[in-house]
Formats: sequence, structure tokens, C-alpha cells
Amino acid sequence: MDNEKISIWISEYISYEEQKLLFIPSNDNRVKFLSDFEISTDDFFDYDHTIILYGIFEGKPTNLNKVKGIIKDYPQILDCWDEIENKLKENKIKKINYLLAVPDFEYSSKITRSDKLIFVGNFQYTQDFSSILEFLPEHLKNKLK
Repeated sequence: MDNEKISIWISEYISYEEQKLLFIPSNDNRVKFLSDFEISTDDFFDYDHTIILYGIFEGKPTNLNKVKGIIKDYPQILDCWDEIENKLKENKIKKINYLLAVPDFEYSSKITRSDKLIFVGNFQYTQDFSSILEFLPEHLKNKLK
């Protein structure tokens, strides 16, 4: 088992349309989220493994106690959820409706807010083989079991 980093951003309220626009390249081919938070294209930011929880919250801000139940399918977030929740409480955030988690990534710029997104922090989780399996399609998981 390895200790891995996970970077977490949240929004207290962002519409689905606003959220989509964060990841669509603009006229100059820059992605708003990456440029707003000054994440370089040299950084390893793996879109395929990002975890975006928006639809589950149905666009309505959700109490932090309810979020814990919603994220149970994402062990790498759940593993450090108490630490994430403490950081949210420190920042007086009681409800969120959008969560972006980037496993195996450590955000290093100093920007903590952009538009409606708030960078919560980098956290550690323990990655084992079973947490890697969750990203595979069901037919591949069955072959490896």
C-alpha cells in the first residue's frame, strides 16, 4: 500500500453549466480551471481519474454530514474525509454542491479561490490494489479477481 496525494476543490454553489465551462477549452485553447488555478500543462493532472460529484448533489447544496454517505463509493476520498471535513469547517463551509477530487496529484499554486471554486487542500490517502480496481470497467475487474 502506498500513500498518495489527492487534491480537493469544492463549490458551495455552482450550476451544472458553469461547472462544464470550467473544463471546455476557450478560444485560446486554455482550460478555465487549469488557467484560473495556474496548473501547468506540465503538471500531471489526469482528467480520466478526476472525481466530480455534482449530479449526485442535484445542484442543491448538501450538508457535510450527507456528503459522507454520498462519497462512500470513492474510498480514496473517504479515507481522508475527516481531515477534509475539518478543513471545510475551518473555512466555515457547511454545505457544498460540487466536489472535484484529483487523485495522485498535488496542487502547488497559491490560488485558493476562483469564481465559485474553492481549493480545500492536498490530502493523503492509502492506495492499494482494490482502490485502483474501482477505475476499471466491470468486465476487466472480473478478469483480475
